Amino acid sequence: MPNPFFGIITDPTSALSREQVQLGQLLKQNPQFTSRVASIPPWQGPTGNEFQSNFESLQVGFKKASAAGLTLQAAYTLSKFLTNVDSYEAGFPGPNTPPQNNVTIEGEKSLSSEDTSHRLVTGWLYELPFGRGQRFDAGMPPVADKILGGWEVSGILTLSSGLPLGDLGVTPDRSGSYTDASGGFVARLRPDLLREPCLSHSRPRGERLLRYIDENAFGFTEPFKFGSAPRTLPRCRGDGWKNFDVSITKNIVIRESIRTEFRAEFFNLFNRPQLKHPNMIVGSGSFGQITAQENQPRIIQFALRVHF
Repeated sequence: MPNPFFGIITDPTSALSREQVQLGQLLKQNPQFTSRVASIPPWQGPTGNEFQSNFESLQVGFKKASAAGLTLQAAYTLSKFLTNVDSYEAGFPGPNTPPQNNVTIEGEKSLSSEDTSHRLVTGWLYELPFGRGQRFDAGMPPVADKILGGWEVSGILTLSSGLPLGDLGVTPDRSGSYTDASGGFVARLRPDLLREPCLSHSRPRGERLLRYIDENAFGFTEPFKFGSAPRTLPRCRGDGWKNFDVSITKNIVIRESIRTEFRAEFFNLFNRPQLKHPNMIVGSGSFGQITAQENQPRIIQFALRVHF
């Protein structure tokens, strides 16, 4: 392109002293400079007052304590979380997931990467009705009471919808020559969204691992343009959370002032893997594939405590 700075910038070592200049250079926020050093991290916002969030929810709770030894508690939340910025811990904006346009974040409003539409948590505790003072006492001798009495079983069941898919990017870099490294607009370019990319979650898990999202729903942007895909995909979500923890406790009274407590705890009892989000870099050979697990496998631990 004709260089508007020709004859004004005369440093022979600068590309801006020539008659022609690249289009990407003229599209920069400050085209008179060939490079820049940011004085603050871009995720703090250009002026410091652009960050916005809106959270709305319906929360319902239930608690039932019974004389029969059963206690039940449940909590359900229906919510929607819209932001143009997420927590640094969630990854946006941050050094690994910056905004597409580092001059303004007006185009970043979407569902938060931490949005959980549905979440149900239930907890229960049941004291087995055996032993002295319980329903099935029947004059139990001390030895039998030590074996059969004092048992408790508790558990926590957590069910929640998956988080929105995001962290979109493209490879190879098609932003032209005005990337952030040279003082331009683009810190991480997103692809164009051509159609609904979500695929059914009712498919077999093995099929979802290899193709979690429709790769043909995305396209590459033209040079020097921003991608049309939003920061997070509102109808495409990752694997939901289904977790069941159980604890079995045995209380043994040795004397009035001394008792022991033995606990066996099972985390993720059914050993269900929660899948990580798929690779969301369009153009990558593994785009749409899931290669890792989000949660821990089944963990069993035992504990012995003495109260005195």
